[in-house]
Amino acid sequence: MQRVVVLGRGGAGKSTFARELGNTTGLPVIELDQHFWQPGLIPLQRERWREIQQGLAKEQRWIMDGDVGKYDELGVRLQAADTVLVLDFSLLRCLVRALRRSKERMDFQLATDKIFVKVWPGEADPKALPAQLQVQAVLGACGFPAPRVLTELLPLGPGWAAAMEYKRDGVPADVRVPGVRRAMAVGLLQFVRLPEPYRDIEGVPYRLLPERIWPRPHNVLFDFEATAQGARWIDEIARTTLAAMRSATSRIVVGHLDWSAKNMRMGPQSIAVVYDWDAVFLDRETFVLGAAAAHFPMTWELEVSGNPDARDVMAFVQEYEEARGTAFTCTELQEVAASATYLRAYTARCEHAGDPGGAGWNGSARQSLKDNGPFRFGCEVRVAHPER
Repeated sequence: MQRVVVLGRGGAGKSTFARELGNTTGLPVIELDQHFWQPGLIPLQRERWREIQQGLAKEQRWIMDGDVGKYDELGVRLQAADTVLVLDFSLLRCLVRALRRSKERMDFQLATDKIFVKVWPGEADPKALPAQLQVQAVLGACGFPAPRVLTELLPLGPGWAAAMEYKRDGVPADVRVPGVRRAMAVGLLQFVRLPEPYRDIEGVPYRLLPERIWPRPHNVLFDFEATAQGARWIDEIARTTLAAMRSATSRIVVGHLDWSAKNMRMGPQSIAVVYDWDAVFLDRETFVLGAAAAHFPMTWELEVSGNPDARDVMAFVQEYEEARGTAFTCTELQEVAASATYLRAYTARCEHAGDPGGAGWNGSARQSLKDNGPFRFGCEVRVAHPER
């Protein structure tokens, strides 16, 4: 026994078994996951994966630990092995093991060919998360492109976890491709309409407007108080816009508050999959639409500006309205514009906190806000321009 292949589902204990076998036999252990998965859980091309395995198998003594599911070229290492060990445990047992081993990693995400485990920190709302998962399950059952929810919310160390289908259909959403913006606008309308009968699911959180100007920043890197100098003009736009939002009267819907390219992938004609279901909140339809319109191109996978200009923002709103079949009133359009402006101001404030010197000014949300002021969609939006 000099060349050993260890196989099994994710969470079966392959790595632990391989290490113990290596300690016992003195054989070097090769963890195939480290050679296969690229950043962002992107799989290697099959030909390249064959070449890498062939190179690894040239050594005379080894234990190869790993099973990358439908992407695998298993025959390469099986032909080189003299021993094959299969850890054939049930899916449920593997899932429980995977959850337990992630206790010290609150950013843990397990991906195999079928399962994805998402873990939330302890401060996450244990009442909201099950409701958000239920909305995800309901929309998925209605045909919406949502990963299937496989487990209920489970306690995991100081945090929480749930397993769902690992769904990577389609390609990154690129708003420069004709039809993608419209598909995103139509998809948002479908998202809003499908859960309407389930709006009263217990625990779905309400999106609350902040008591002052800003909510707690979404990332600890953004310290608004320490970077207040030079940001007053942004704060004033946000303050005035927030006052307009507080007087809103439009209807409440179940919405996705981070409807952007980074949280979805595209198929040939429509959205292939939507992620980030802990962004599901009850909010005004006009606010959900305005926030989406203000940052729908945002993605980390492509070099695309996340700050659409006023023309693209308005086009997104119009495409949503066309799919809706009912025109927004003048007052509702004011609410949409106020929501879009507030999100643009929040983005600008985050930019300022991370770059108070303005090195990244060109093409930024700050530049857009400074040069163009608040959004206006046909009807007058009562938000004062900052002094320029």
